[in-house]
Amino acid sequence: MKKKTLQPDVPFEGIVYGEISAWITIAGMAIAVAGLVVGFVAGGGVITEPAFLKDFFAGMGERAIWARDSVFSRMPQHYWFLRQRIDGDEISMIGLVIACYGGVIGVWGMFVSMFRKKEVLLYKRGLFTILALIIAIILTLAATGVIALR
Repeated sequence: MKKKTLQPDVPFEGIVYGEISAWITIAGMAIAVAGLVVGFVAGGGVITEPAFLKDFFAGMGERAIWARDSVFSRMPQHYWFLRQRIDGDEISMIGLVIACYGGVIGVWGMFVSMFRKKEVLLYKRGLFTILALIIAIILTLAATGVIALR
């Protein structure tokens, strides 16, 4: 006979974070893969792959590679792919951005869901709620490019 083990309930906040971030990340990855397919079919991406691989394995830096092997004259900044014509590389980058924002939106959902129960909201005198807010703000600022995490 099987013994029944007691398992703790999964916190609602964890479910909110997990579901939001997972589904948005999956959608972003699907868009990124679609961008790869478009890039393979249409060709003509942002960077010349053979030259990129040659320069990369020669030990060149990222700024030099972007300047020599891409359609840009310098390393692109922030959301460069929104200013280009929409092609495979740009679709892939949009998918990656959406996937990254899945975590940001998930953390904000977790923070908001902490207000559902008083025990969670005030646990350890609100420490977890305050930490969730701080993490959400840092992730939002980093994802929007306001602060650079290097």
